[in-house]
Amino acid sequence: MKLSSGIVTLSLALWAGSFVGQQPDPAALQQYHQLVEATKLDRDGARPFHLKIESQLFDLKGKPSESGAIEEWWLAPDQFRIEINSGDIHEVILTGEPDQVMPGVHRSEFLLRQLLSSAVSPLSPLNSAEAVSEVKRDIGGHILSCFALAIAVKGDLGRDTNYCREPGGDNVRLIVSPQSVSVRNRVGVFAGTNVALDLSISYLGRPAVSGKVVLLQVFDPTASGSPILHVSKTYNTDPHIPIAAVVAGHRLSTPPIAYPLYARREQISGVVLLACRITREGKIGAMDVVASSNVLFNEAGMDGVRQWLFTPFKFKGQPASTQVLVRIYFNP
Repeated sequence: MKLSSGIVTLSLALWAGSFVGQQPDPAALQQYHQLVEATKLDRDGARPFHLKIESQLFDLKGKPSESGAIEEWWLAPDQFRIEINSGDIHEVILTGEPDQVMPGVHRSEFLLRQLLSSAVSPLSPLNSAEAVSEVKRDIGGHILSCFALAIAVKGDLGRDTNYCREPGGDNVRLIVSPQSVSVRNRVGVFAGTNVALDLSISYLGRPAVSGKVVLLQVFDPTASGSPILHVSKTYNTDPHIPIAAVVAGHRLSTPPIAYPLYARREQISGVVLLACRITREGKIGAMDVVASSNVLFNEAGMDGVRQWLFTPFKFKGQPASTQVLVRIYFNP
């Protein structure tokens, strides 16, 4: 079954917010938890793996830009290495360095990490504010069974997401949120787990990144040439913190964002999506524009969010540096 990005983009407007407030379904909840485990390659007790995804990145207008790659050697939840290469960016993320804080946020790095997550761990357990129900959807002639997350308390950091699978199976093919669509076009099985081998992600209706798995094999850390994997003492560097394990920080101080004068005068509205690194102190450490409906709002959004303060995100009771996607709406 092949899902086209065009079909998915057309469907996005019909989905946004359509499931919020639905009554929770106990049967759907159980099936959702089963699907989390069936699609999570990096879970406790899973077989060690070495995976590489080669990708095509797109600019803010949805035009092809540079190529990239992300590679992971994984032994256990606290032992792995991730390498990211794209353009001038070469980043190595290691466990065993609990005080490591990535110095910046780059759009391509953020997108490649999203691609990796969508391939090997597309779902995360529900938190206490979320409920789930299941409905059938016709997407371009394909019937998919979709888990709809309903959020009791909505906010910039909450999920309003729908996860769609082939009915009766574990093949997650589509992930839809108000700002993004992830399409898992081709799914394979590795060590009993479904892994996306061909996938793409779009934001605000424009393609952002696509990729294909070019290598997936059992990882043997004793083999010649294998990278050394250290044991992490704490999980306090993104992207290693599981979403469900993070005690979501909340906005402590959000000074108003200045509306660009020209956009206000012309009654132009828009939205900007920012990848933001939040430090252990709850400050914005770095950011980059992931997607934007209009370039008029990019600088205004970044200048405004730069002044925001959060209560620190926590993992296992300790302040943690993490990365979040912040949505900024401009409406005159």
